[in-house]
Amino acid sequence: MVSSGMATNFWSGLEFLYHDHLPRCAAWIDRRFTDYAGLNFARAGSIEWQGPAEREPRPLTAPLCWWTWPGPRFRYGCPPGRHWDHYFVTFKGPRVRRYQAAGLLPKLDPSRAYVPVQDPDLFEGGWKRLLASLTRSGTRGNQEAVHLLEGLLLQLNQPIGAPPIRGRSPLDRAVDALAERLRSRPGLPCDWGEEAARIGVSGVHLRRRFQARFGQSPHQLLLQSRLDLAARFLRTSDTAILEIAAGVGMPDPHHFSKMFRARFRRSPRDYREEARQLYAPAVRADDPQRSF
Repeated sequence: MVSSGMATNFWSGLEFLYHDHLPRCAAWIDRRFTDYAGLNFARAGSIEWQGPAEREPRPLTAPLCWWTWPGPRFRYGCPPGRHWDHYFVTFKGPRVRRYQAAGLLPKLDPSRAYVPVQDPDLFEGGWKRLLASLTRSGTRGNQEAVHLLEGLLLQLNQPIGAPPIRGRSPLDRAVDALAERLRSRPGLPCDWGEEAARIGVSGVHLRRRFQARFGQSPHQLLLQSRLDLAARFLRTSDTAILEIAAGVGMPDPHHFSKMFRARFRRSPRDYREEARQLYAPAVRADDPQRSF
């Protein structure tokens, strides 16, 4: 029998820092990362990439992943008026060195800074479960999130040309389409009974299938998407906090503030102050998604 302490130690050594899904990302990143590594996934669109080994930016087309690590300067993004579907997570700790030793992460090798994704549907599902796990449990001591991150790294190391592991059923595609609508337009009202009827299943079955696929209920994903959109506007605009709350579908300021603090561990006002200090030197504020 393995004790809970031994299980915790097995999954220790990794601290998650920042994570998000930006369906219409229009940022330009130009920075050196101080003490943490990052994994990025472009599900759709294209970017211009200039990593440590590149003298000039080169165009890269999704789906693909790229890594960042402390030390060298990374430049990537897209020209004004364009965007890409961006997932990212950053992390640090002694477990990162073990990933490098095992070949799951490049050992500061610029020639391996990015890699195409062979099965984007399967890979995106893993990302969604990872972000949902981090949302539920926070950044520290999250054994499930460590396991899910390592699953993504293993997929990236699958030999080129290997057959896809599995496809998606029609119901999975319908559930994925609903999830994408919740993420892209979270400010709109949503009736779960109508959504289930449109897909052709009961409300209970929709919740169960959604939970199995994304690790959270439709309502939880909608709340997460509303808070993430609010956080994006706090980072990139001077819009009043009450107006942002109403625009993302949370007009009750007390409820909005309570839910925001539960997700980001700080008030909306404090988040805006800290995020501006963090993102100001790195992100170009020309995101075309400026409306709710």
